[in-house]
Amino acid sequence: VFFAINFTFKEVMGAFAYGANGMLGLPARMFGELVIGFYLFAGMMMGMGGGEFFLKLATAIAGHMRGGPAKVAVISSGFFGSLSGSIVANIAGTGAFTIPAMKKLGYSPEYAGAIETCASSGGDTMPPIMGGVAFLMVTITGVEYASVMIAAFLPTMLHYFSLLVQVDSYAVRHQIEGLPRSECPRLLPTLLSGWIFILIIGFLIFGLVYMRWGAITPIYAIGLTYVLQISEWVVKRLVVAVCGLDRPEMALKPSLRRGWDRLHTSLSQSASLMNYGAAVFIGVAFVLVGILKTGFAAALTNLLVGMGGESIYLILLISLAICLLMGMVGLQRSAYLFLAVIMAPAMVTLGASAPAFAEVGGISVIAIHLFLIFYIGVGGFTPPVAIHSFIAAAIAGAHPMKTAWVSLRLGIVLILVPFFFVLQPALLIIDSVWWNVLLQFSLVLAGIWFLSSGLERYIAGAGELDWPGRVALIVGGFLFAFPQWVPTLIGAGICALGFGYTYLRNRTRRSAGGVT
Repeated sequence: VFFAINFTFKEVMGAFAYGANGMLGLPARMFGELVIGFYLFAGMMMGMGGGEFFLKLATAIAGHMRGGPAKVAVISSGFFGSLSGSIVANIAGTGAFTIPAMKKLGYSPEYAGAIETCASSGGDTMPPIMGGVAFLMVTITGVEYASVMIAAFLPTMLHYFSLLVQVDSYAVRHQIEGLPRSECPRLLPTLLSGWIFILIIGFLIFGLVYMRWGAITPIYAIGLTYVLQISEWVVKRLVVAVCGLDRPEMALKPSLRRGWDRLHTSLSQSASLMNYGAAVFIGVAFVLVGILKTGFAAALTNLLVGMGGESIYLILLISLAICLLMGMVGLQRSAYLFLAVIMAPAMVTLGASAPAFAEVGGISVIAIHLFLIFYIGVGGFTPPVAIHSFIAAAIAGAHPMKTAWVSLRLGIVLILVPFFFVLQPALLIIDSVWWNVLLQFSLVLAGIWFLSSGLERYIAGAGELDWPGRVALIVGGFLFAFPQWVPTLIGAGICALGFGYTYLRNRTRRSAGGVT
């Protein structure tokens, strides 16, 4: 499989620099045409306080609820991840606030670190600005970024729903209350202070999904941001002048200084993101040329397909194993590139003729590539080398390996959902009627609720679970969520039995004076 024809040194260097897949070829073109605009937008949003606003908004929404800091970690990491596009930056950015708050209220260090790890891992697929791997997907497949963004939305929401169910169940079992309302910002003033950020995110989604403006959309959004901020300042200045209020901070000179500081911070953030993106895309060129020009990609594809015996399920499992092995040591992008070029085309071809996928029209290109993207993220919290869990554990002062194992349990949906949407493209909103999307999503959502409750040993409405009830909900929830009708019906029956058993058991204990 490693046999290839010889190339001169000049040919090799020429391919790396000027070839179609070289540094000045496809990767450079896609970075300039697509990525720079989104990274500029993300940097501008962060520099102008977007990250702080969404963290404050999450605290206003969920901080006072039971287990509040953990729910804030889940929600804020989703918001923050949609701007940063980096799991590590997400863990460091929101974890510095949420992990100490969780520990203060009673969450163990390992659990606090694991929650932040899993919540941040979902940021890599959180629209509207997904992680850098999504842009690599657009580069390789030629699919519109808006289509990728839409397809990733429901699976990512399932992951965050599972996290919220688990942290709520944990809070009930350990009697963890939320933050005092006096320590939480009020929702309405928070919304009013950051209404521009919400409007701009909505405008970005509108331009990408409805208007199909493509890569120019974030540039329009940046322009609108400055227009709205200047307009807001002018209105406030007029109000101050008309009402005769003493507001020195609204004077022209301090306002200009404040605006310059924000612009400087925004450009610094954007430059940091673009430098990072340029390094990634340069690396893409070396990988693409190395495996395509030598013929290694075609040879290894034949070998792996042969190992799988042309079984799409075995090939998916082989791809999963490679994603985990490379992802757990921080080689997420290399893993994706390797498999996107070698395995994805073979899986799409086999899926078109596989009887199991005939009903849904085969396996789509988007489904296969998102399958790979989700699993390289899972590698970041998979023992024994769970690099993202170890980073969160360092912030939490927790045992790294224990944090990784807790992360693996909390991130169960990220492990299961890629197989679900490969089997059922309606979860990706791909060529599906609205009622089928709603039906499939509702069934998977219900199954994940039972499964997540079973993992955390508590289910709302019935109470704390013993081992028989827990096993019933874990197994039944998985089958309920599995997107085929026979497993779904069997799972629904098992979940009903487990829920009923738990409800009657806890009611009997309450009647006898027991504690549930």
